[in-house]
Amino acid sequence: MTTTWYYILKFIAIISMVLDHIAIIFAPQLNQETVLIFRILGRLAYPLFAYELVECFYYTKDKKKHMLILLLLALISELPFDMVFCFDKPFAFSTKAFIKQNVCLELLMGYVMIYLLEFEWEKYIERIGIKQHMRFIKFIIKVCIFGLAAYLALLLKADYTWHGIFLIFFFYFARRRKHKLLWIALALMIFVGSMGTSTPLYYSALFALIPIYMSIGRGAKAVFKPKARKIYKTMKLAGRYFYPLHLILLAITKQIVA
Repeated sequence: MTTTWYYILKFIAIISMVLDHIAIIFAPQLNQETVLIFRILGRLAYPLFAYELVECFYYTKDKKKHMLILLLLALISELPFDMVFCFDKPFAFSTKAFIKQNVCLELLMGYVMIYLLEFEWEKYIERIGIKQHMRFIKFIIKVCIFGLAAYLALLLKADYTWHGIFLIFFFYFARRRKHKLLWIALALMIFVGSMGTSTPLYYSALFALIPIYMSIGRGAKAVFKPKARKIYKTMKLAGRYFYPLHLILLAITKQIVA
């Protein structure tokens, strides 16, 4: 995936997310048709963010730094997230803050999961004197890592709980498969089907396949001229900090409207 397509997918996801949040917060002020359209379009956001998280992992040199950035975003996003989605009024603090946590926490757990899945476990397994059945032992380790990540997402009440971790894991699994798009389509269908009563609304998440398909096989990193580098650097910062900033703006707007 080229850098250009990375930002195309990111901004599609951002627009989708904003429309979804507007529909949730300002539903009383909007007609039902508008709310439904915005929520349907909003289903594209998480699959695109999850797909880009996996792709980004393989193009990021300093993975620990990236984890710290995701942790920072999760921390600074939590209060505005609670103010927007958990409290009846933006500053009416209560235990409702523990109903669910923002999506950056889920993305962080997904990123840590991939980091552990890609870890060179063979060295440590050999050190303790186990050389036989290496593939089977690695398989068990990976299953445990996935299971632990899914359980933590459920326990900590991350935005999509274990469903979101499952989708990240399946995108990770699909990345090295021959028929990558088919595996991604299967992952999305299982993700949609697992949402229970929300399934009909989540059918539109399958349309995330279109931009994902268009980004596949478009090469690796692009090489930019000096001016283009500045533009993409600005876009990178804007995309990175958009989530907490838009939540703060929505919280202020909600306070005014409430």
